[in-house]
Amino acid sequence: YTKTDANVDSYLEEIKESYAQIGNRKIGESKVDLVTNDESGNRLVRKAETNLGNFCSDALRIVMNADVSFVNGGGMRAPIKTGDVTFNDLISVYPFNNRIVTAEITGQVLLDMLEMGMMPYPEECGAFPHMSGMTFSVDKSIPSSVKLDDQGFFVSVDGDYRVYDVKVLNKESGLYENLELDKKYVITASDYYILDLGSGLSMFKDANVLKNEGVLDVDIMEMYITENLNGVIGDKYKNVAHRITFTDGKSETSSDKFSDLTTEYAQAAKFVLDNGFMTGVTENNFAPEQTLNRAEVVTVLWRMAGCPVVNYAMSFKDVEKENWYTEAVRWAASEGIVNGYTDDVFAPFDVITREQLAAIMWRYAKNDNKDVSIGENTNILSYEDISLVSEYAIPALQWSCGSGIMSGNTINTLAP
Repeated sequence: YTKTDANVDSYLEEIKESYAQIGNRKIGESKVDLVTNDESGNRLVRKAETNLGNFCSDALRIVMNADVSFVNGGGMRAPIKTGDVTFNDLISVYPFNNRIVTAEITGQVLLDMLEMGMMPYPEECGAFPHMSGMTFSVDKSIPSSVKLDDQGFFVSVDGDYRVYDVKVLNKESGLYENLELDKKYVITASDYYILDLGSGLSMFKDANVLKNEGVLDVDIMEMYITENLNGVIGDKYKNVAHRITFTDGKSETSSDKFSDLTTEYAQAAKFVLDNGFMTGVTENNFAPEQTLNRAEVVTVLWRMAGCPVVNYAMSFKDVEKENWYTEAVRWAASEGIVNGYTDDVFAPFDVITREQLAAIMWRYAKNDNKDVSIGENTNILSYEDISLVSEYAIPALQWSCGSGIMSGNTINTLAP
């Protein structure tokens, strides 16, 4: 529609001017583009996981301290571009002034909600679920068997569920655990869904409301940026988090697709893959015998710790300001988990040695309040190559060998 009216235009300008001080207020900055569409302009948020959905759902879950959070694809109406982020940018994402509600529901309600959101896939759905604190898979080969009433409200699932392998983040352990249908979970989402049962999500009708204090979705985003991200939306959100996996059957697990995983490695690989601690080097290769460098090891531990963002000025000149491992090294250095070779050299791409690995894990365990006294009396002097162990690594190797986390590469050698 291209026609304009001078009086209306003038009135709109008056409104914009009166709100300019609020709307133009800088909230922070973004180092990445948080998108609603793909590069060709095709809308993604109603049928695919996006980094904007990851960001918005993380903000809800973390600020509201819930187990899981839900942001519907139809509720996110604009991207956030690289650069300064103003309050107007947040209002553009969330233009509806939705209030945020926290409630207690069962695992069965969560599963039904996901199934409803995936009912029309691969077609668009306004209730497409962008989740935080949860991962799940969708079997595209199964037609939806969701049953609705004549008003479009959810009634039941009359056949096989398309959604499967649902896992929920355990806030205490930091690990993802299988969804339990009878277990109670705390979810946070907009009032449009939990109270108004929007998009037909009538499974929320018996939800036990815990918080309904009128806080708005835009306020949650602002708090997350300023209080949790220290004003910077960083590389953590450069790519999608792969919380949703689409398959053509239920047989494939996260580790099944890697052709180079033997029985020896499969169980451990499945653990780190399912929990998002590691990924393959390619789509079909895990490379279990490939060496790890210092940056990779620190990044794995950072993910185990929940990808914390810290305000810490590193002195390492060889750690680039914007790279996939930068925030991991910043966090590990701030916690004393890693040291550089010198004050300004970290050597991120050096292959890590066994004694370095033991020392980093030992410091990580201490930082996580684990008992590292285990193994203090372990006699590692029996190894023939004990003279090769650096002094700083002796207590770490005593702990790692004594607790069974590491062992010698032979009966007689440590190969530190």
